[in-house]
Amino acid sequence: MRKQKLQEVLAFNFACADSIAEGQVVEITGDLTVAVPTGAGSLKVVGTVVRKKGHLMSNAGNVYGATPATVTGGAPAECTVETRFRERRDDRVSGAAVAVGPFVFDANGAVIAYNASVHSPAAIRGLVITHAAAGAAVVQTLEY
Repeated sequence: MRKQKLQEVLAFNFACADSIAEGQVVEITGDLTVAVPTGAGSLKVVGTVVRKKGHLMSNAGNVYGATPATVTGGAPAECTVETRFRERRDDRVSGAAVAVGPFVFDANGAVIAYNASVHSPAAIRGLVITHAAAGAAVVQTLEY
């Protein structure tokens, strides 16, 4: 796994609606999928779209697992998003079922969903970008 250097900006590719434009701020909405935030103050903001490629659908299928039904606004495209995060991890283990969105670590160092009624916003360690249906599953994260 490559670590980000201080002078670099971590950019990552996500499936996105074809209607998203370069320069728009996006939030995580599904596994490796982003969309324009639905409201102000979202804790799921990933960053700003800096490049967009056309539709991801091909004869070989959709590598991101997104479908036109799951990506609002039509067939999925690929958006490169500049993030505010320092690293992307693909080796974190969930402590319970966890949806995409902000996460904290439990007492054992496992990823669990941020809960505003239990956790302080300062405890947020990043975003889960692939969900886990149960505990002890590997999830991908973007981390501060």
